[in-house]
Amino acid sequence: HAPPRLYCPRAAALRGDGTAWVLEDARDTLTLLRLENQERLVEVVLKNDWHDPMDLVLAGDALLVLCDYPKNEDEWFGTIQVRDAATGALRFEFGSQNPEDGLRCPSSLAVHEKSGLVYVADTFNHAVQVFPA
Repeated sequence: HAPPRLYCPRAAALRGDGTAWVLEDARDTLTLLRLENQERLVEVVLKNDWHDPMDLVLAGDALLVLCDYPKNEDEWFGTIQVRDAATGALRFEFGSQNPEDGLRCPSSLAVHEKSGLVYVADTFNHAVQVFPA
């Protein structure tokens, strides 16, 4: 019996215990997957008021999910969802829809292990934005 296939996996974050969180783009789902047999342990349907989950990274007991969504055809803005790394439950979200100070079409994120600073590749602002942990 083959495991159910993933639907357009976009990003993965390894947990170090044989599992990984995976963004399934076609389903707008965040899935905790046992890597050995592809068993789905947890599935979280992401809310639909933004267009695309882009990237994710683990940071201690938090899972950060980078999302971007269209304001109109020419403007894309981003937020970062901070979720529980064990359950995927949403803790809070930050980011702005203001073009002067918001993320514009963000594409990836990383967390510095020691400082906890969050770095986001901010495509249309032509910058790497830095946020405190």
